[in-house]
Amino acid sequence: MLRPARRSQERRKIWKKKWFRVLVLLLIVVSLFYALVFQGDSSGRIVVGHKHFTEQRILGSLLSQYLKKEGNKEAYPIELGGTQLNFEALANGEIDLYVEYTGTAYQSILSQKKPLNSNDQSAYVRSNLLSKYGIEIAAQLGFNNTYTLSMMPELAERLGVDKISDLKKLNGRLTLGSSSEFLDRPDGLPGIKDVYGITFGEVKLLEIGLRYEALVNGEVDLIDAYSTDGRLQKFNLRVLQDDEGFFPEYKAIILVRPGFRRDHRNLFKALKHLQNSVSGTEMQKLNYQVEEQGVAIKEVAGSFLNRDFN
Repeated sequence: MLRPARRSQERRKIWKKKWFRVLVLLLIVVSLFYALVFQGDSSGRIVVGHKHFTEQRILGSLLSQYLKKEGNKEAYPIELGGTQLNFEALANGEIDLYVEYTGTAYQSILSQKKPLNSNDQSAYVRSNLLSKYGIEIAAQLGFNNTYTLSMMPELAERLGVDKISDLKKLNGRLTLGSSSEFLDRPDGLPGIKDVYGITFGEVKLLEIGLRYEALVNGEVDLIDAYSTDGRLQKFNLRVLQDDEGFFPEYKAIILVRPGFRRDHRNLFKALKHLQNSVSGTEMQKLNYQVEEQGVAIKEVAGSFLNRDFN
């Protein structure tokens, strides 16, 4: 028999799952209502999910425009927040596809911690997403958006820091500006501390945009960043070499819902033409155009497609 405290915990878990599903459905309904009202009839529509940061918004728009062009179907991008919301919606068939990253799928979705080389990790993700969820990888886009630790070049030069292991000689002296996700993930700060034996004098929790501002203003000494972030280019930051090979690869992959290949054979085939179509340098430029030059996401995605897929 369950004790009262344990029964209470179980009830909370059940209610948490129920509210999670309600939130996913609500987000989808609101997004599709917008599409119906402002973009016309949605019969035969394709729903493209994406996460809540610039790169994902660009990729969501890119896929939507590409599918509309190649399959003559209305495709709508909708923002569903983070990994869990998008994957849950995909697994339940509430969206048709979204872009995920191999490292995130391996660790956060499939709950694996054992380090694997790039090929083995990709093979594990492909095999287990299909066998456990019926989810297929339609294409690998080509770029790897892994974590980095980055510094202002002048400070890195003065301190003699080129690679992550160089930080150990500065233990307890530096301030890290960290995202909330990097702070807790095993492939983030906890793992960096274990593998490199690094300690920081202070860790400041900062939003993505504020981290760069704090770094430029000297409020922090280094930050975590994504390798395809356009602001690395803007500020000419020094990306520290991961000399222990700690950060896993985060190759961008297009995931499609169970049954998508059966229901949309031509679209699935068309998605395969996107294999290795976006390099890391190209993705960084697209991010830069949106975040620093203020170009509209739809325009940036459309220009890329017109240039490379005409």
